[in-house]
Amino acid sequence: MNRKELIAAAKAQWTKTEASVAEAAKGDFEKPDAEGWSAGDCYRHIIDTVHRIPDAIDAALHDQPVTNMAAGDPEGIARFKSLTAKTLPVEMNTAHGKLWMALQKLQDSDLDRQITVSLIPGATPRMGDILETVILRHEQGHAEQALKAAGVAVSA
Repeated sequence: MNRKELIAAAKAQWTKTEASVAEAAKGDFEKPDAEGWSAGDCYRHIIDTVHRIPDAIDAALHDQPVTNMAAGDPEGIARFKSLTAKTLPVEMNTAHGKLWMALQKLQDSDLDRQITVSLIPGATPRMGDILETVILRHEQGHAEQALKAAGVAVSA
């Protein structure tokens, strides 16, 4: 996936995620699922992760190990605990905008760059593969988890 395709796919995912907050709010937004995460917690985790990605990109571009993407689930969720179903979309849109700006600075050659990620000891994945995983699949998975936790998931 090149930079232009990554940005287009990210924007499409962000639109879906942001819209899913209103859908999840129709259910029980703070009821934990079997894993202990409520819909609100899932969205708070997404926001925390999205806020971390621009710094991770910057570290990778400066040939530094990406260390800030370690799972900060409880801390990240707590950091944004005051956000409600009504206020989450605003902060999520802000985080997505910050990430969009970081993605604009990348070149296709940056996406091909091998990087060191502390979460994957001994491996040097392509930056593009890591970004695709975290920006698209990670966010999609937690947005789906949020809808299920709220009891409003659409059956496939």
